[in-house]
Amino acid sequence: MESQFQTAHQTMNEIDRILNERILNIQTIAGAPPIQNSLIPGNLETGDFKKIASKRINEFTVVTGPWDILIIVDKGGKVIVSSDETQLGKSIQAQSQNKIAYETVMREEFYYSDVVLSENTGQMTVVFAAPIRNRNIPKQPIIGAVIGHFSWPAISQVLEDLPVSFAAMLISRKGVLISQNVGNHENSLMENVSQDILQHFKEGGSKSLVLKKGESALGVKSLASFVIETGYLSYRGNEWGLILERRASIVSEQARTTALKLVFLLVPIITIGVFLLILMVTQWVTKPIALLTRTTHEISAGDLNKTVPVTSNDEMGQLATSFNSMTQKLAKSYEDLEEKVKQRTQELSKINEQLSLLQSITLEVAGAADLSAALEIVLRRVCERTGWVMGQAWIPREDGTVLDCSPAWFSSVSGVEAFRAFSEKSPFLPGIGLPGRVWVSKEPAWIQDLTQDKNFPRFPTAEASGLRAGFGIPILTNNQVIAVLEFFMRESQPEDSGLVSVISAVAAQLGLAIERKAAEEAQKKMEGMMRQSEKMSAIGQLAGGVAHEINNPLGVILGFSQNVAKRIPPGDPLEMPLKSIERAAIR
Repeated sequence: MESQFQTAHQTMNEIDRILNERILNIQTIAGAPPIQNSLIPGNLETGDFKKIASKRINEFTVVTGPWDILIIVDKGGKVIVSSDETQLGKSIQAQSQNKIAYETVMREEFYYSDVVLSENTGQMTVVFAAPIRNRNIPKQPIIGAVIGHFSWPAISQVLEDLPVSFAAMLISRKGVLISQNVGNHENSLMENVSQDILQHFKEGGSKSLVLKKGESALGVKSLASFVIETGYLSYRGNEWGLILERRASIVSEQARTTALKLVFLLVPIITIGVFLLILMVTQWVTKPIALLTRTTHEISAGDLNKTVPVTSNDEMGQLATSFNSMTQKLAKSYEDLEEKVKQRTQELSKINEQLSLLQSITLEVAGAADLSAALEIVLRRVCERTGWVMGQAWIPREDGTVLDCSPAWFSSVSGVEAFRAFSEKSPFLPGIGLPGRVWVSKEPAWIQDLTQDKNFPRFPTAEASGLRAGFGIPILTNNQVIAVLEFFMRESQPEDSGLVSVISAVAAQLGLAIERKAAEEAQKKMEGMMRQSEKMSAIGQLAGGVAHEINNPLGVILGFSQNVAKRIPPGDPLEMPLKSIERAAIR
């Protein structure tokens, strides 16, 4: 029954994680440059911007959802881009579901609904929305919204993937069946669960109980686990409930099999133990052994402060003293373990909080395999957009003494190979050259004319390669420079504040993406450490239990054999057997 209850919890948690991922997806779509550009004043009438935005929306529909429909709404409530072309040009004022989502994200960071029948597709869905901001100007005002209708089969598939012995029903807060893996799936929103099932939910949170034949979705007596949704990170839940049923006959058969195995295992052990006790125990050791046994049971039940009274200095007294010492050490080890688990749990909780605050960056950068790949993507995209002919990245060494030229670079023209080769051989100290000054200041730097800049040691090679203007910008995570990007063009050019803002936004998104990946790796490492700690703790407890169960009867046997040996005359026929017992017990 406990295993079934855990399966129900895991299934509901998986559903919550899927819906939390959709929140991150809708925010990623809202932050994609093509989507933002389509809403910037002056771009709405440009066919190229709309064409690019429409292409990206169609890609996002498959890659990030799946979504039944994605629409981009401008500040006036008009649909300007949609994966469903029939929605183009329409106002969402007449679409109540989209209107609520739009009005909410115009004042908040994101929105999600309960499960509904979509007004646009007629399919079951959860509506998600996020604001689109103009990141090219200060304060980054909201200029529109992206609204997505999540494809409900992705939730139904979670229930379909359960073992065939389980019957699962997902229920809304109003008692409406919204998904199941048995029966009719098509009209789930039109069906209410039975009053018996609904009453169980009203009685209180997660639990397990036996359902009668009339209450069960299987039509037979069954064991059911009830779980209430708790949400995950940004997704706080919709108070859905999950019912997981299994035929009582299956569970009973498993219980019988387990009981038989325990019987076959315990009967020989108990028989041998009784035989040894009858053979070896005498009346004068019965009371101390009973006291020791009783104390052992109390300690195994969790009372580690319990001790055995030491009433003599003989073998039983020494055994009691050793036992008390072992209990004290076990209690101390248990306290230390609890403190370590508490510390690791707090660290893991802190990492999860940091992960929940991270913003996703553009889809292309977020999908990069490593830092070098991400840097190369940024270099290429910046050069293609701005017309700068060359870009390359610099990475601080691990000791933080100099900057080295990264393998990541891009050039749209020929003739700069010599400058690239010279850069690869020229590490920069802090403050030296364009990369060095950006590294120290943590701010962008623009060189209008390389021939007039006194802090540009690569000028001769740059001049020979036809490079005249330069621009550098830092990539920061946690206020630390992890890379410096520099770009060059062939003509002298005054500083372009708009271009600086755009590239700064790209750099910020890249920093967030790297920081998020670092946090995910830290979380995985911490979870591995926790699992290893739990394994070692279980092994330690098992080893201690085995040693205790063996040493107790051996101590009694040794003491008894030694006492008997002292009381028999030399040459007695029992002398040799007693010495053999003593040697075997000591070994």
